Amino acid sequence: MEEEDQEVLKSINETPAQKAAKRRKLNKEAQEVKDLKKHLEFILLVKRRYPLSKFTLEQLVNVTRLQVEKESEMSLELLRFTRQQ
Repeated sequence: MEEEDQEVLKSINETPAQKAAKRRKLNKEAQEVKDLKKHLEFILLVKRRYPLSKFTLEQLVNVTRLQVEKESEMSLELLRFTRQQ
C-alpha cells in the first residue's frame, strides 16, 4: 500500500517537462514494439505460407531481383540480407 502511495506522490510532484519526457519515451517504446510486431508478423506469414528449404530460398533470391515500391526499414533490411547471401 505504501509503495502505491509513493508512486502517486511521485507522479503528482513531476514537472510538466518530466511528464512530457516520460510520455515521449513511452511513445517511442510503443512505436518500437509496433514496428517489431510488424516485422515478426511478416516473417511468420512467410514461413507459414511458403515453407521453403534454405537451398530453395537461396535459389529464388539468386534468380530474382527485388524491387522496393516504398522505402522502409524492413525493405532495406531485406535488401541488405539478400546482398549478404
